[in-house]
Amino acid sequence: FHRRRVALKARLDAGLRDVREIEFPVERPWAGHAYHLYPIIVRTEMLTADRDTIMNAIQAENIGIGIHFRAVHLHPFYADTFGFHRGMFPNAEYYSDRTISLPLYPKMTDDDAADVVEAVRRALTYFRR
Repeated sequence: FHRRRVALKARLDAGLRDVREIEFPVERPWAGHAYHLYPIIVRTEMLTADRDTIMNAIQAENIGIGIHFRAVHLHPFYADTFGFHRGMFPNAEYYSDRTISLPLYPKMTDDDAADVVEAVRRALTYFRR
C-alpha cells in the first residue's frame, strides 16, 4: 500500500507542482511519511474564492476531498470552554482556512490521479485573479 501511495503522490506532485496557487507542506528528509493524506494549501489570496468555494468546485468535478484539519481553537468546545476566538492563533488559522486533502488511496488508479489533477487545475484556473 505504501509503495502505491508513494507512486500516486509522485503523479499528483508532477501534475500540480507548477500551479502557483498551491503550496505544499514541507517534507523533511529525516522524517518518514505514510502518505495517508495529500494535503495542499490553497493560496486564496491569489484567487477570487475562499477555500470552501474551491473545495465545492473540485467536488462538483466528482472528486472526493476532505478538510484535515481545522484549527482546534475554532471548534465550539474549545471556544466555549476556554474563550478562544478567531485572531488568537493566526498561523493555525491561515492553514486551517486554506488546506484541503486530495484523494490518495492504494486502489486509486493512474486515471483517477489524472482526474484529480485536472479538476484541481480547472477549479483554480476558473478562480484565478
